[in-house]
Amino acid sequence: MKATVVRAMLVSTVLVAPLIYLQLRFGYSDFPFVLFAVLWLLPGAFVLAAVPLLRAVRAGESLLARRGALVARVGFLVLTAMVWAGIVDDQMPCFLGVPNCD
Repeated sequence: MKATVVRAMLVSTVLVAPLIYLQLRFGYSDFPFVLFAVLWLLPGAFVLAAVPLLRAVRAGESLLARRGALVARVGFLVLTAMVWAGIVDDQMPCFLGVPNCD
């Protein structure tokens, strides 16, 4: 489990680091710590939720044996990805230094 958390943190850092760079390089506003905390936590939660599915597939287990859990987990993954992409899409002008972007 510890390795999974480390991988989730690494994936989150790789995804958010370019956005932090853009904000520091081109951003006009104060540094939005809460925004980047959310952007960092969402991919981590995504990875932590996806790992059990990937392990089950690797082990040859039938994912359809537990349909309710599968639907809930896939729903969470889709929702998490949509929220992250929506935030990045909404904030990209701010990351690129567009004045009055909000």
